[in-house]
Amino acid sequence: MGPWDHFGAMGFPLSELLGYKTDPVSNIKIEPIIFEWFNHILKGAPLPKMLKGKINYQLIGTNEWRKATSLETMYNDSLVFYPGAAISKTSYALNKKPLANNSIHQSVDFAFRGEPLRVGETEEGINLIIDTVLQSVPNRLVFISEPFAKPITISGKMQADVLAGINKKDMDLVLELYEQFADGHVMFLSKVIQRASLAKSRNQRHLLTPGKWEQIPMHENYLAPKRLAPGSRIILRLGINKSPDWQINYGTSRDVSTESILDATEPLEIDWSGETKFVVRVLK
Repeated sequence: MGPWDHFGAMGFPLSELLGYKTDPVSNIKIEPIIFEWFNHILKGAPLPKMLKGKINYQLIGTNEWRKATSLETMYNDSLVFYPGAAISKTSYALNKKPLANNSIHQSVDFAFRGEPLRVGETEEGINLIIDTVLQSVPNRLVFISEPFAKPITISGKMQADVLAGINKKDMDLVLELYEQFADGHVMFLSKVIQRASLAKSRNQRHLLTPGKWEQIPMHENYLAPKRLAPGSRIILRLGINKSPDWQINYGTSRDVSTESILDATEPLEIDWSGETKFVVRVLK
């Protein structure tokens, strides 16, 4: 695993990717490793040196490669956060303990299609990995940690156990992970999109009950092993996926591919519980 885009992972990684200058050690030629691996599997040749570990990953920010025997051994501790007090209209603190009787209300109007977006960016898209500030995106809530006094090594999947109540039978959630540097710059690290009705089973939809608190696990995510600098903060952004790049889930309980803007008569009303738990895996 490395800090590559799709085509970089297929062959030749870039030294700069969407504003991020990658660690030099990650700029390896991948294509020869692919053929060395095929020779190992099909002809009994030695395993490529790069693949001596079961898991081989470049720890961003260290210019080092790391190895692990499994995804679970990539980390040995966890940072656990809960939604905290409001900082602004759409941003909140990340607490280490849940606040009693705390919830955040959000309303999403699927009929409205006039959200302003940056040039070349959809609501769903990320057009810069390193940016001067965290750009505002409609229908997302921002949660910000306190700055870390020491370096923190994120080395495992970000997960969330969302507790929410809505007025519909389904919704599509999105969760993003960022590092905010001491100077305010941000780096996009990871993202997961989850249809609530498929969160507990990929094979069968489990529709939500309007007006009832529902547990929605968001456990399948991309890994972005990264050494966070002292003074950095973790930013988590949680909200609803409403994008022209994806199906819009209007929450009627019908097959989402049969829904349309005609089903957008009533806004989606969400209460995010303060018992929603965010987990960031770290290596000490």
